[in-house]
Amino acid sequence: MGIVVLVIAIAGLAAGCGSKKAANPLDYVPADAKGVGFIDFQQLAREGMIDKILDLKPDKPDDKNPRETLAEMGIDANKDLVAGAIGFTEFKSQQSKADTSGGLILLGTFKPDTVYEGLKKDENPKEITYKNHKLIQKEDGSIAGVLDGKVLLFASEAYGKQVIDVYTGAAAALPKNSPLLARVKDKQGASLWFTADVPPQGQAEPNPMLPGIDPSKIKTFTFWLTAASEATDVHASIGCTDPPAAESLKTGLQGAVGMLSGMVMMFSGGDPEISQTFTELTQNIKINAAGANTTVDLALDSQLIDKLKAVAAKMKSQTPPGGMDPREFGEPDEEDDDGDGGDVEDAEDDGVDDAGEAEEQ
Repeated sequence: MGIVVLVIAIAGLAAGCGSKKAANPLDYVPADAKGVGFIDFQQLAREGMIDKILDLKPDKPDDKNPRETLAEMGIDANKDLVAGAIGFTEFKSQQSKADTSGGLILLGTFKPDTVYEGLKKDENPKEITYKNHKLIQKEDGSIAGVLDGKVLLFASEAYGKQVIDVYTGAAAALPKNSPLLARVKDKQGASLWFTADVPPQGQAEPNPMLPGIDPSKIKTFTFWLTAASEATDVHASIGCTDPPAAESLKTGLQGAVGMLSGMVMMFSGGDPEISQTFTELTQNIKINAAGANTTVDLALDSQLIDKLKAVAAKMKSQTPPGGMDPREFGEPDEEDDDGDGGDVEDAEDDGVDDAGEAEEQ
């Protein structure tokens, strides 16, 4: 699991031309950003949430967890990280085949030499320079680097160079009165937030399995989260083209939650722990519509979070008793001697071998 996993209380929405005296990573987000987010690491550290994030197990056994990745760069997330900003200027879309141009800007205290030693552990790193700032470029073209020991940048090459332009004063930052930041001006105190415009090329085709959810009617998306040791509140506001579209989206999302609940119940095979936990979760999801906006709110207390972790671990590690294994939903076995499409008996055989390979959804 990579650094981006650490991906959003606002320390101030000041913006304008770049300045090395800035104390907010948002000050380095380029003016043409289509999406922007903020992470308050200091608030997360006070609530003990940083350690919980850093100790997440990677999806693959050979991968490092976030704590190990940061340690290689000499970074203590509880002490060295102040805040982070996520931004992007281009969407990745199937229509255009264009790569997303964006990245993560971390504000804090960093030891450049140690950071670069850690970055060079990636396969085939290439050292480049831009505006007198040393950067490490990976095989996929993305770049990373430290700016004056105060800013740590992980980004696509184009976006990273834009950030450095803003940082050096050669380009303008996202204005504080921009429509993007106007949407989150009342999110003071949130542990993280993210907001974006949704252009036509970023919209998917309607899914016939999800009636009422028409991506072409969605214009904006805003997400924010307040995390504390005892409770976490998650919120989303989706801006639609008009009130009827917002109402239709509300109905569609409610149906999607119901369908997902039914699928989990089917996969659980009646397992009481899974059924009860997911029922409690869905009961805490509140979906409403007001004007041209659809809202989704979810309250999670520490007990429910612990239950969800236990259920996720159970569903990942073993087939639910008496139930169907969602890992077996896919292509039939290459060798299907009985000609039944690789279903019941073959699934039972494969469940043992594949149990350690399934990834948590």
